[in-house]
Amino acid sequence: MIIIRSKNELIERVAIDRENDIKITLIPTMGNLHKGHTSLIDTSDNVQSKKIVSIFINPLQFDDSRDFNTYPKSLEDDLNILGDKKVDYVFVPDESEMIDNVDQTDILPWGFDNLLCGTFRGKHFDGVQKIVRKLFEITNPDYAIFGEKDFQQYLLIKYIVQEYFPHKNINIILSPTVRMNNGLAFSSRNTLLSEEQVKTAVLAFKSIKETVTNYFHETSLMNFDNLIPLSGGVTYQYVKMYREDYLYDKHGLKLPDNSKCKTFRLFIALIIDSVRLIDNYPVEGYDIS
Repeated sequence: MIIIRSKNELIERVAIDRENDIKITLIPTMGNLHKGHTSLIDTSDNVQSKKIVSIFINPLQFDDSRDFNTYPKSLEDDLNILGDKKVDYVFVPDESEMIDNVDQTDILPWGFDNLLCGTFRGKHFDGVQKIVRKLFEITNPDYAIFGEKDFQQYLLIKYIVQEYFPHKNINIILSPTVRMNNGLAFSSRNTLLSEEQVKTAVLAFKSIKETVTNYFHETSLMNFDNLIPLSGGVTYQYVKMYREDYLYDKHGLKLPDNSKCKTFRLFIALIIDSVRLIDNYPVEGYDIS
């Protein structure tokens, strides 16, 4: 495993790999790695390629400086995990390597500012797309792996490829959400929760899923915000049901070939004290063909 801090060094190494017909897989992270991240690496085992894991806490995607400053950091532990996973390159750039000369002129489709996380997180997706585009330019990947838990981010990545890399054959692979034994999705933010708060989060997500199951009706857009009773210490930002073809349309995406994207998906964002958690679930039994 080679640790690289300079984008120019990584560009040079990738160029040599390309000359030897070696394919490249990119796995972007913000560090503080857990089983959700390692599952992304496991997903990349399905393609024959060299693996690049990036670790960069992107300041452009944080609306609240306190959130950025308290984001968990564990670089030494992260490197040990990646060494065990036999990653080829770990890209750990300084902020100046990624932020300097970044494009400031982009306007994203309506959904990224007006649906789900976009409603509450201001320029979050704009900040994400700036850095992901830069990572794509540096690594020139054949494959990039992203987690299902951040489904709206997955839509953003597909939009980036569609709009900015149309002539590059970048395959975006969606890796299934990995959950703890109690059902809570693995997240770097889980480490900010006390044991009691974890129990509260588990109960809150369970309550939402049960309520939605009881009240669901077939439609492309459902708002369950007023149906969910608040638990102690929990604030719900949103509880929404969308059909995937609706999401593709509102995020400026072309529908995939041979797919009508009729699956419904439940999206949840909640805050326990100051810790924000998100999750989403495909709703089985409500596909419309």
